[in-house]
Amino acid sequence: MRMRSRTFLLVAMAMVPSLATAQRAARTQAPAWALITRTTELAWYVDTARIATAGPVTTVWLRYDYPRPEPVPSNPAKHFSRVEVQTGLDCTARRATDLVFRALNAPGTRLVAEDPSVRGRTRAFAQHPLGQMFGITCNVLEARRRGQLRQMLRTLQRAPVPGRIGAADDRRRPLAPAA
Repeated sequence: MRMRSRTFLLVAMAMVPSLATAQRAARTQAPAWALITRTTELAWYVDTARIATAGPVTTVWLRYDYPRPEPVPSNPAKHFSRVEVQTGLDCTARRATDLVFRALNAPGTRLVAEDPSVRGRTRAFAQHPLGQMFGITCNVLEARRRGQLRQMLRTLQRAPVPGRIGAADDRRRPLAPAA
């Protein structure tokens, strides 16, 4: 009888995937990009398949597609049309921890630039170039938690979003007249 119990236990354990296997599967899960909103300057997406919450921090992948190629600041000879960022958001404290920043070509198939220096940098939303977007992303995450993600995304996609989005890039002000 004791041998049967051990055999059953071993077979049962073999059938249950390990935590490491589950984590690996979550990392390799295909992205499920959901459009948050579109402006004349960019289309902005959240990956609903790769959202993970640990305590007050939610780790999320965001994607920004630009209609025209933009020069890479560190190498203006290279251009990107897509940016993917992984960020840890503490929506209550309104703080973001940058984890991954990478710029890709127009179809999003080739890495153009990556900035490993951002890893682990934490800033208040108000000091982050994407801070305004993070605030809206927190609303999307809350709607997801309440089971209202589809309704929230539909509302955001219909809402007019004027000009450029981003705390560090205020191009909505009129230019000073040339002297």
